[in-house]
Amino acid sequence: MTSDTSNTAVSYDEVCESSSNAVCTGQDRAKRSSYLAVILLAFGLTIDFSMALMSLQTFYHVLQGPPRAYGIVFASYELFALLGTPIVGYLSDCTSTFKLLFMGGLVLNLFGNLMYAFSFLADAWWLILLGRSIAGFGSATTALGASYLTQTTTMEERQSKIVSFRLSQTVASAIGPMVGFIFLFLPEVGSGSPTSEKIFNWYTISGWIATLVTVVVILSFFVMFEDPSSLNGHLVVTLNGDDDDDDDDDVDCAMTDQYSNDCEVTNDKLVRQKFRDCLISWLIVVFFCGFLISAFFCNVFAVFSAQFHGVTTQTGMWKVWIASLTSIIGNVMNKVGIKFAPKFFDERQLVITSQVFITCAYLLVIPYHGPDSTPPEALYYTAVGCMGFGLAFYFTSSEAIFSKKISQYAEITAGRMASYQSLFYIVHYAGSGAGPIVIGAATYITSTSGSTPPYCAPGGRKEDPYGFSANGHETCQGNLTESCAFFGHTYFVSGCKLNNMAIVYSVYAGVSILTIAWTGVCLKRHWSYNE
Repeated sequence: MTSDTSNTAVSYDEVCESSSNAVCTGQDRAKRSSYLAVILLAFGLTIDFSMALMSLQTFYHVLQGPPRAYGIVFASYELFALLGTPIVGYLSDCTSTFKLLFMGGLVLNLFGNLMYAFSFLADAWWLILLGRSIAGFGSATTALGASYLTQTTTMEERQSKIVSFRLSQTVASAIGPMVGFIFLFLPEVGSGSPTSEKIFNWYTISGWIATLVTVVVILSFFVMFEDPSSLNGHLVVTLNGDDDDDDDDDVDCAMTDQYSNDCEVTNDKLVRQKFRDCLISWLIVVFFCGFLISAFFCNVFAVFSAQFHGVTTQTGMWKVWIASLTSIIGNVMNKVGIKFAPKFFDERQLVITSQVFITCAYLLVIPYHGPDSTPPEALYYTAVGCMGFGLAFYFTSSEAIFSKKISQYAEITAGRMASYQSLFYIVHYAGSGAGPIVIGAATYITSTSGSTPPYCAPGGRKEDPYGFSANGHETCQGNLTESCAFFGHTYFVSGCKLNNMAIVYSVYAGVSILTIAWTGVCLKRHWSYNE
């Protein structure tokens, strides 16, 4: 590492050479603690998003939100994360700090979760939208986690560290919906429920748990994390992807050394052109993969209830998400494979494999026998399982590739690594927001007669299509096979259908196939990390 002799500050290497090993050991321990804090933060900022998935679409219909606006409500989290990501990336580069930005994002996330938790009491679907938007803006700091890893890990350990970083998020994504199953015993809630049940119920419990988790993460992160600098030895990024710390010619062009005289930005037009081509090409892949994955998961309740007619009660909601546990299996396979069979788990191969799984997921749920047909539930479970594997392999592999490319072109990215790394998240959030908006507007739940839920077929008491259960909550009476309504604990889905599902999901499958082809072209042109 090169140090400026005119500066009175002493570098980490000089401290280790001139003092006891205890100093270096302490700093190494601090770096491990900071890394674990980033992993914990990624887990906390993901589980607040994923826990809402278990009930979000159902909750939205129970509060009678506009059918075609659901995609916007789902996408609001990613869209506001998209707005926040370039801001935190720019501030990180300008201030050479991470901790203050991480903490600010967590506080915003906390307020957003509280708003979500009070949505049922307010009987306002738009409060779900507001709460998710604020929480999403706070979660933009997740992008700084990837930037932190880019600047504090070597090329050799980068993939493994990013897999662990992504594993924490994938585990949170998978177990988040499962947390709701623990609380399926909560009382049925409706318009006649007491205030306490309207505040604490199966639909809002995800907001309360996410609030508690965020508080724990804030306290833990404050204690565990230390901003990286050249003085504590946390920064290890070197030019041209060369991580040999024994080479005296290596120049540290990490964030805090961005003004070093040795960190000259290259003026080679060919290098800049190739970097620009690599960057744009890969960001197109990131956009469409985020587009496909987010669209699929945002609509799983609508697919399973309206097309497969597979869930009719609150206690049966576990069936909607159980197959997504494959995402955990996929990440564990990835982590173990990198350690014991790295040749077969190279991120450039896995990114193609992930997209094959994504394509299969869309192809499996298409109602090939017509919009009024009810496909076997096994197809749904297999499709969600495939998407779980696709999710696990895609994010870890694509982010590892992008991070390594940022390091490979360090002569260009030096001093702006957080900003460049944030591009991955900006484009990912853009795709993840666009996917649900499009699929939510194009495929929406109605009754077989075309009526907007809640719709109960005529035939109830006194010709009223609505009746009341023993506890005074709304329920359908009469011909239930034509009813399509969602009332708290019970969902009448026999008369539901998902409009335009066959054509829309076929188009999404086609987009996925084209994305595979484009990814292959990108990898062929930018395979090497050593050029």
